[in-house]
Amino acid sequence: MHREMEDAGYNDMERLAMADPVLYYGRYLSARTRQYFELTVTPVIAAALLWFRQNDSKLVLDLGCGLAMQSIILAALGKEVIAVDLRPESIELATKRKQYYERLLGRSLAIDFVCGDF
Repeated sequence: MHREMEDAGYNDMERLAMADPVLYYGRYLSARTRQYFELTVTPVIAAALLWFRQNDSKLVLDLGCGLAMQSIILAALGKEVIAVDLRPESIELATKRKQYYERLLGRSLAIDFVCGDF
C-alpha cells in the first residue's frame, strides 16, 4: 500500500482521500490505528478471499466498493467483478487504482465500475 501511494501518480486530493482516517485505507495507513485494522479487518478479508479462491463462481458483485481493494484482489484471482459505489470520486480513484495494479501485474483486471445506488 505504501508503495502504491508513492508510485501510482496520485494527486494531492487522491492521497488525502486514501489517507482519510475515517475511511478504510486511512485506518491502515495510520500508525495509530493500523494494529486494530490488522487484528479485526485483515482476518475477515483473508477468510473471504480464501472462500472466493476455492469457489467456482466467476462473477462477483462488490457493493459499496469504496476504493476497490477487494475488487482488485478478486480480479487478480481471476474473478470478473462488478464494483458499485455511490460516490463518483471513489469510482474515479478506484479506476485509477485498477490501472496501477494492471501495470504492476502486467495484465488487465476484469473489473467494471458502476457509480450508483445499489
